[in-house]
Amino acid sequence: MMALHIPYNDKSLVYEIADYYLKERLIAYVIITDNGISKELDLDNTINTSQYYYLKGLSKSLLFSTINDRLRARYASNTPLMYSEPIILMDSLQTAELVSTLIKA
Repeated sequence: MMALHIPYNDKSLVYEIADYYLKERLIAYVIITDNGISKELDLDNTINTSQYYYLKGLSKSLLFSTINDRLRARYASNTPLMYSEPIILMDSLQTAELVSTLIKA
């Protein structure tokens, strides 16, 4: 299992990605927060600050490549950052329930 993370500065895109992945059964559960602040250092050594929206979803680690490929294909010109973190421990009944809602890898 993994926790999938997509931080992005476009609220409508984050909601669209969440709906798409849920309908495609690539993620089983989504949390979206809209109070994030991102800071990045640009090439001029200027720190840029902006608001971002944060999608966190649960899925199988085996689906990461599929999720990534579809994100790149669907949003080729505007691909948001995406990464995952492993879920080390989770209740076995909840894990089975989540996995049953996902496509087969």
